[in-house]
Amino acid sequence: MKRLQHRRMKGGILATALVACTLMLLAVLTLLSLFDLENALYGGSRSRKQKKAFLEAALLLYERDSAFMERLDENGSFRVFGEDSASRVAFIGERWGLYEAVRVSTDGGKVRAARLVGYAVPARPAALYVCDNRRAFTLAGNSDVRGRVYVPKNGLLYGQVQGNFYSGKKVPETDIQVSSESLPALVAGMPDAVTRWMTAGDSVAELTPGFVERVSFFDPVRFFRADDLSGVSLEGHIVVRSDGWLRIDSTSRLKNILAVARCVRIGEGFAGSLQAMASDTVIVESRVRMKYPSGIAMPDAAPESRLEIGPGSEVNGYAVFRLRESPQTNGKVIHYLQQEKSRVRGLVWIDGTAEVHGIVTGSLWVRQADYRTPQGMYGNLLYNAAVYGSDIVAYPCWMEGIARKKTVGWLE
Repeated sequence: MKRLQHRRMKGGILATALVACTLMLLAVLTLLSLFDLENALYGGSRSRKQKKAFLEAALLLYERDSAFMERLDENGSFRVFGEDSASRVAFIGERWGLYEAVRVSTDGGKVRAARLVGYAVPARPAALYVCDNRRAFTLAGNSDVRGRVYVPKNGLLYGQVQGNFYSGKKVPETDIQVSSESLPALVAGMPDAVTRWMTAGDSVAELTPGFVERVSFFDPVRFFRADDLSGVSLEGHIVVRSDGWLRIDSTSRLKNILAVARCVRIGEGFAGSLQAMASDTVIVESRVRMKYPSGIAMPDAAPESRLEIGPGSEVNGYAVFRLRESPQTNGKVIHYLQQEKSRVRGLVWIDGTAEVHGIVTGSLWVRQADYRTPQGMYGNLLYNAAVYGSDIVAYPCWMEGIARKKTVGWLE
């Protein structure tokens, strides 16, 4: 018989098998770890989305509920769901120009958001409101008014200026209402809150050309001093102040800042978003584009003050003018001049005498509207102007009696 021969396995093969088994085990463990990591990331993503949803829900309640801020606890926070402590949202609000800057956060500030908020325009707002001065109000030339109109008790007439008769459509009788002798009341304390920006800020840094600064609205406001803004880039929680004239050049890049001075001149061709506030004069030169949400506020103007918007320029937000004393509408001073081919989208509110050309899309409120020619002044008249009532854009936080708020911009 043949003797059975036993084969022997070489030792190197055994080592190879052990290595292969170890690698397979490591691969399985890695897959399991990746699976756990994916679940953790998914859970974390869901948690973050849920916290963002809490922020959005709280902001929505803030916009819809006029008494929302009174419901905050002693720490300035609010539970979206009363029994769920994880739904606690912290609120901080401040007046930023004629808007409100609202900052909300949760999870110890790890999840946060900031919004710029104005007032939601009521359904069928006033396209045109002219105070009752016991004289009829006249539309002349190629004026075009669409929407609800509030005019003096003596009514609305269609007339002519220097032989240029009214050529537009008549306002439907159902859209004509009677105005009162004064403009509506203002939000309590708002004019004073705006004028306080004139002196706000302890440490003020000088600005030079080429300067770049971006400040989050979750950081303290930064104050700068300048008479000329040229070649600078400024964004966010920033106030630029001048004691005299503040000139803004088209080479500057501005976003969401406040510009505060006795007089402000926005140079030809400028494009950016800012709120300009002045006590004496604001001049917007030609081809300027103030992006939404921007605005011009003169809450405490002198009798000879003026606000002028040049030809081909647009202001997206608001233009507000208020005399510090009882308005004098004697035809000698035009407090607000909006030139031809200019446009304001939003609220134009002039507690003085206005001469309006160009287009207003939103709402035009004036104590008196006149038209000046070399031969004299035509009183209580709108000539070659278009006013289109709209509830798309929001009002600034200026007029009293509007309960709902509306987000006008997202902040960093």
